Amino acid sequence: MPSVLDLKMGTRTHGEDDNEEKRLRKQQRCDISTSKSLGLRIHGMQKYNLQNKKFETLTKHQALEFTDHQFKEQVLNFIHTHAASVQSLAKPICDKLSQFYQCVSQQDTMRFYSSSLLIMYDGAPDATQANTVDVRAVDFAHAEYDPTQSHNTGTGPDVGYLQGIQTLIDIFSEVGVMDDLT
Repeated sequence: MPSVLDLKMGTRTHGEDDNEEKRLRKQQRCDISTSKSLGLRIHGMQKYNLQNKKFETLTKHQALEFTDHQFKEQVLNFIHTHAASVQSLAKPICDKLSQFYQCVSQQDTMRFYSSSLLIMYDGAPDATQANTVDVRAVDFAHAEYDPTQSHNTGTGPDVGYLQGIQTLIDIFSEVGVMDDLT
């Protein structure tokens, strides 16, 4: 029972190759969504609900104007399952995100505009949660490599993308702290 959270990453989602109209449209989406404040937004979600034996979904249109608080609630809802504790999903996701953060932070000439991050787990009742968790970066159509910085994208790593990863690390880490307190 695949459960997938699709996240549009970064504070900027338009590439240098986008025309002015598309650039403005994408920037407006960032401005009204959590992309600007959190460095990412929900682009879609599918989660298997064990109680009613159906998939729950969330579209990018439903999630576009989420507040920061609503975003966090939906991320936590994604890992809330009756098959295992939230901790059994949060910890392996957080570990994989931390490794990914380290990798991206070393990329000083790459920009990952409009790419997505998929967080997945098997929602089946008999699945061993830690073994079924996966995190994947996908959709690099607008990723840019510019060692000369000729596009004036700045130097150093893609801070907007890193902000999004850090937001997720913070959310999933908080789950572990909350579980430890109870």
